[in-house]
Amino acid sequence: MNLIEEPSRQTMKKIILILSLLFSISLTSKSQNISGNWSFSSIKNDQNESLFKIVDTDELNLYANHKFEYTLEAKNNLKAKGTWEVLKDKLYLKYTSPIDTNRYYSYEIKENELLLSENNITYSFDKKTDLKSPKPIESESKFLNVIRGIIGLISLLFIAFIFSRDKKNIDWTLVTKGLLVQFVFAVGILKVPFIESILQVLLCSR
Repeated sequence: MNLIEEPSRQTMKKIILILSLLFSISLTSKSQNISGNWSFSSIKNDQNESLFKIVDTDELNLYANHKFEYTLEAKNNLKAKGTWEVLKDKLYLKYTSPIDTNRYYSYEIKENELLLSENNITYSFDKKTDLKSPKPIESESKFLNVIRGIIGLISLLFIAFIFSRDKKNIDWTLVTKGLLVQFVFAVGILKVPFIESILQVLLCSR
């Protein structure tokens, strides 16, 4: 009996560890896909006043490999580049040129329009219609992300149970503890600034 029960416990520990990682990633990952080519349409302050005159060559490119670059002729022919990431409903831009700095923009997608906001300034973009047009946008709420993660977790547990060779000796206490640990881990990533900062460094150092 011990020879059968011990491998079962070891297998369940491995399954719980894998499920914990998958569920935590599903909670923190963002389904929004804003990669693509966007053309500037306006730059306005909170009084809806235009701050810069936009020209046709002004555009923002958010590449699928998480690199970005943009040009803004009205602002001394500014050309910038770096890496981008979506973190906690913010578009995080890590500039490497012209200066090394980090910026966080609140963003919103309205059909073919992208809005970025920072310090009472709103940058509006239109999706380009040429061959470089971005993929369709998928916008989901945090609630739906959590529900999807829970459903995925339950499905994986069910599959693991079905294919278990020793169902009677499954340690459900261990399973319950594993689930609690992953929930604590997920909440820590979402709510604790220190853990969130570590995650940001890891994601943006790729």
